[in-house]
Amino acid sequence: MNATYTETNRIGDHIWYISDVRKFKAHYPGWDFKYGLEEILEQIYQHLRG
Repeated sequence: MNATYTETNRIGDHIWYISDVRKFKAHYPGWDFKYGLEEILEQIYQHLRG
């Protein structure tokens, strides 16, 4: 994949991210991730591939 980086935020970009979801999962034990990293990267690749 070809990628570029810019300091300018796009409209709708997240301002912050949560990497450790253990506390959230403790409060909501029925919640789990819908997509794994591999599926996310595959979707990005397929989209960019056209």
